[in-house]
Amino acid sequence: MTIALSDHETLSFPTAPGANAKQKFEQLKKERLAAHQTLLDKLDKAYPNKDSKIFSRFDRDSRAIAEKDLQDTLEADLGALGEITCPYCLEALPAIEVFDHRKWRKHVKNDLDPYERLQNSEAIHILPFMR
Repeated sequence: MTIALSDHETLSFPTAPGANAKQKFEQLKKERLAAHQTLLDKLDKAYPNKDSKIFSRFDRDSRAIAEKDLQDTLEADLGALGEITCPYCLEALPAIEVFDHRKWRKHVKNDLDPYERLQNSEAIHILPFMR
């Protein structure tokens, strides 16, 4: 008996592999965000007169650069984790795909779809080991 995943979204979904790597990444991300916030606080203290147009533009540019640097750093951290092997299909997946819940669900559903189609098709009765 198979269960259509689209009909039972409340079923517990298999957790993504690499839990330890994800915990380390989340800790590193927290540290990076704290350092980023410290940088933004320093910018606030350095330019208390942000109301003037010159300082306002500089502050905006500095914040945009800091945000871009943070994004680049987090992406590099994820890239450094490399690949994680899917325990269901044994395919090596990028860590960024495994840690993204939506992408992980899509991957697992795509892995299970051929089995579900095979289970529900008439072709299953002609397989030699099923007689």
